[in-house]
Amino acid sequence: MVTGTQVYTVSDKVRFIESAFGRGDMARNGKNFAIWCPMCAPKDRGKRKLVIRLEDDANHCWTCSWRSRSLAPLLKRFGTRAEFLKYRDTFMAEASRSLWMDPDEAKEQRVIKLPDDFTLLPLGSEYDPDTRSWNRYLNSRGVTERDMWYFKLGQSNDGEWYRRVLVPSFDAQGKLNYLIGRAIDRQRRRYENEEADRTSIVFNEISINWDKQLVICEGAFDLMKCGDNATCLLGSTLNENHLLFDRIISNGTPVALALDTSARKKALRIAKKLAEYDVEARIVDLGGYSDPGEMSKAAFREALSEAKPYDWESDLRHRILRASK
Repeated sequence: MVTGTQVYTVSDKVRFIESAFGRGDMARNGKNFAIWCPMCAPKDRGKRKLVIRLEDDANHCWTCSWRSRSLAPLLKRFGTRAEFLKYRDTFMAEASRSLWMDPDEAKEQRVIKLPDDFTLLPLGSEYDPDTRSWNRYLNSRGVTERDMWYFKLGQSNDGEWYRRVLVPSFDAQGKLNYLIGRAIDRQRRRYENEEADRTSIVFNEISINWDKQLVICEGAFDLMKCGDNATCLLGSTLNENHLLFDRIISNGTPVALALDTSARKKALRIAKKLAEYDVEARIVDLGGYSDPGEMSKAAFREALSEAKPYDWESDLRHRILRASK
């Protein structure tokens, strides 16, 4: 196996796992390895109910239902620092490694910050013609004052951000992790974004309840029609290299995929990948709309209530219909 610049064998990984967690049992197929689960910690250490898929280290305990897409969370909590660092630097994919870097180890990144004159839109002066323009634009898109407060929409007169609706995103600790600016004038470039690694953030994480169904859409303005417990991909891709994927798997969060109609194939691919980790995924049929942003909130709620769980039959039907066109 190759991970980044590291080369190792299955035997190398098994030896490491046993050195960190104790003896384990290899499945007959040679693909899964079962160990004693440190999360539920049964008194009988011979009970090996934590099953690890050696190909990618996705793991699941049949006793306590713990699950994760890597061994990093377990090693961070129960292992030594040396074991954690060896696992991270030897067995983790390079794309995932940065998610587990200590702050002083992480590469220096551009600091994302709000413009110095950032003002929440509901606090703008009703006599300011620019504020009225922002409000007219948002009203035309069905965004209410409550939405402005909830999503912390703002404005700025600073250069690139002028006459754009600013949509900030904050992580679970309340730290700004992304910033989008949507132009309200047609002659301007539509979006201005802060540079950031989209795979390493969860948009609007500060407002997410991982114990409830999470609606996932593509863009920030789609998000405003999808209810409170929602996030956006800032694109149409979600896989094991994304922090969002890790959060979903670790929490067993059920998902409703509300991607653009044109991204139906990608939605099915994401649902299939989530199903491999025993995560329930529903696919929202947007009907005649191209994306949630075009819909009223009532229309989206209705579509969400009718969303069907992903299964292999729906995937097959989609493939047949696509092939017949």
